[in-house]
Amino acid sequence: MNARFAQALRAAAAPDGLTTWNGSDPAQRFAVYRNNVAASLRAALAAKFPLVEKLVGADYFAALAGAFARAHLPRAPRLALYGEDFADFVASFPPLARWPYLADVARLDAARLDAYHAADAPALGPAEFAAVDDLAGLRLALHPSLRVVASRFAVFDMARALDAGDDCAGIDPDRAQTAVVARPRLDVLTLAAPPGMDAFVDELARGETVAAAVEATPGFDVGEGFRLIVAHGLARAFVAPEAAS
Repeated sequence: MNARFAQALRAAAAPDGLTTWNGSDPAQRFAVYRNNVAASLRAALAAKFPLVEKLVGADYFAALAGAFARAHLPRAPRLALYGEDFADFVASFPPLARWPYLADVARLDAARLDAYHAADAPALGPAEFAAVDDLAGLRLALHPSLRVVASRFAVFDMARALDAGDDCAGIDPDRAQTAVVARPRLDVLTLAAPPGMDAFVDELARGETVAAAVEATPGFDVGEGFRLIVAHGLARAFVAPEAAS
């Protein structure tokens, strides 16, 4: 019955065998329940993907969220986790083919929410790094809130404009940008990062030294990338070589 009940949330008719305790019309009451579920899922998606909603407008986003909800019911009881497939859905949704950057904007939205809900942890600052003699040989434990979104599109500029209440009319979307998202302290940060920051962070996360991570990402602006890590608390601890191994 549970499976049929869940499946009926996507359909127009109530599931067979549904009854009510007071003899009222079960189909009518199920329709109210289904509408409430749909409204809750649309609201959850709007809260998780505010940049996408601002770009397409509230009415279109409601229709888009409804289409997603009909195809993807929640798999976990926490609505904060709902929508993990939304960016892929947006990327494959035919009516949005003219706006290919929307999927990466959705990924940036999701990264922000992930960072917000990530575990609290101490953040290393400039003073801790200034006391290190061999920066190239450092291994870093990255902050648990750190996320990197690398895109073929100008997602950082679009996010900055939308956050400021502006539109994106003056932004050329077809410029590759990388954004770093983290919450080392109270607020979620969205920072512009150099190309290759995603690969550099991946190498550090694997336990490589800073020097090895740079070698593995040729062309990466290590000065700017490392400045972001130091200035914004994107690492939580230094890792001893034996711990890394």
